[in-house]
Amino acid sequence: MKYSCEVTIDRPRDVVVKLFDNPDNMPKWMDDLEKFEHMEGTPGQPGAKSRLTFKSGRRTFDLIETVTSNNLPDEMTGTYESKVAFNKMRVRENLGAGDGARNMAQLTLSLLDQ
Repeated sequence: MKYSCEVTIDRPRDVVVKLFDNPDNMPKWMDDLEKFEHMEGTPGQPGAKSRLTFKSGRRTFDLIETVTSNNLPDEMTGTYESKVAFNKMRVRENLGAGDGARNMAQLTLSLLDQ
């Protein structure tokens, strides 16, 4: 399965990257995320593992996130594993021109074939 979505955010790149890289903000852009628990490694760095607990309706499930690369502000990659699925993820941040001299950040999230 391949999936991609793109969001353009009318804020400077450094602001968007700082907000994106803070796990406390994950519930703001990950629907149904109930809990983020760092498990091992240096947070946000390659090899770091975290448990993400989601609740959707009556169903609760966990994903184990493993960061495979962190080259922010340009790109971050990782994997998400559960008992029934394994996904590779890539987030790319592109800087584009906004209104006048203002810059906008563009985040692209892609789920890649295994």
